[in-house]
Amino acid sequence: AEEKREGGVSLTCLGFGMDNYKDNKMEALADYGNGNCWYIDTIHEARKALVTEGGGTFITVAKDVKIQVDFNPALVKGYRLIGYEDRLMAAEDFANDEKDGGEIGSGHRMTALYEIVPADSDFSFGEAASRYQNNEIQPAASSTSELIALMIGKERLTKEIAEALYMGIVHDTGIFRFSCTSSRTMMVAGWLMDTGIDFTKITDDTFFRVSYHENQILGRALLESMLVLDRRVIVSTVRRKQMDFYQVTPKDLSGIIQQLRVTEGVEAALFLYESGNQEYKVSMRSNGRLDVAAIAGYFGGGGHRLAAGCTMQGTELDVMNNIIRKMDEQLRELNARAGEDPVSAGPAPSGRKPDLHSGEEPTCSPES
Repeated sequence: AEEKREGGVSLTCLGFGMDNYKDNKMEALADYGNGNCWYIDTIHEARKALVTEGGGTFITVAKDVKIQVDFNPALVKGYRLIGYEDRLMAAEDFANDEKDGGEIGSGHRMTALYEIVPADSDFSFGEAASRYQNNEIQPAASSTSELIALMIGKERLTKEIAEALYMGIVHDTGIFRFSCTSSRTMMVAGWLMDTGIDFTKITDDTFFRVSYHENQILGRALLESMLVLDRRVIVSTVRRKQMDFYQVTPKDLSGIIQQLRVTEGVEAALFLYESGNQEYKVSMRSNGRLDVAAIAGYFGGGGHRLAAGCTMQGTELDVMNNIIRKMDEQLRELNARAGEDPVSAGPAPSGRKPDLHSGEEPTCSPES
């Protein structure tokens, strides 16, 4: 069983019958084989093991898993795990990767019960070392995946692990374009690529691949976009009836704001889609100067200075004009500091959107 598991073959043991259980041997074999074990004595247990949880029984998605729970010492003085006696592991073994852990199958869930002793209790406990509590927080890291790769180390990375970590880094860095990308990020990406992963396929399948309907709604959003605030901000809107017509959902709209942002000459991009009756989801991206997190925060949203969003109530023009008014205020302040001419923005004619086909210059009022 140990030889086979090194080659990626797991052993799952199923026990049947009502006598001579020998379940200790069955569990030991499954442990050595990085698999699972079930004792089946009823049709209901069989259905659970082979049907409803069949994927978890036969498909191992995580090997040698160790779970260490830490409670906040300011609130909890001590705790005791209830059950799992044959799965307990000494605290020092969590940092020892030579110690065998458990396996998790596809869709597996587990529940752990703890007896808790409050911090103000008179009970006395010995201290258990934590593998994670003393780690330095690294807010400048590109992603959790980068930190995990560094924790594992280059020599212990496998192709399976590298595929998952590379996908995490690619998405969290916007394919190495975001400001969180560092030389260390690129070094770690190189480690992952050296394991033989198909990094091009990972990027195409999980980042670039879109449906035909996504392309259609992207084209519609670009076609109906407007340049406002002296052509420094680009704006686009997708309404509910358009989403229904193109058979798309909100997750299919995620690429629109990024495509708007890279329009030549703009400082920021604004995209909103109708999420309910007079309710709009707002996404904003900045190319550097504008702090869109401050604007989103003003309207109850959040994010960081280059990418932020919020949810707003009102008509399409109300939402659009209120956001643009705050962008206008920021641009005027920035231009004043730099000694440039202030941005001028005239009102949208008669409360309607400009006719893009008539040659009329798209403008937008700073007042709602």
